[in-house]
Amino acid sequence: IHAPGAAFRTGVLTLRLGRDVLDAGGNITGFTEASAVDIPIDGADATLAGVAAKINAAGAGVTARVIADGAGERLVMT
Repeated sequence: IHAPGAAFRTGVLTLRLGRDVLDAGGNITGFTEASAVDIPIDGADATLAGVAAKINAAGAGVTARVIADGAGERLVMT
């Protein structure tokens, strides 16, 4: 949970996409990476809204949005 409009550190956000490896009981035992996308986050992007915009612009295979409620903001990716 993040305070609305609050900034955080800059750097590189790496999204790793793939699928979980499951055992016979359906428990996750590992991860097989299909792709990875590095997304640079600078001072102008260091809010949840800025990060969501950068993720969406990267074409990483996910869509990001910010959800706000009484507790703060959250970054949601689908």
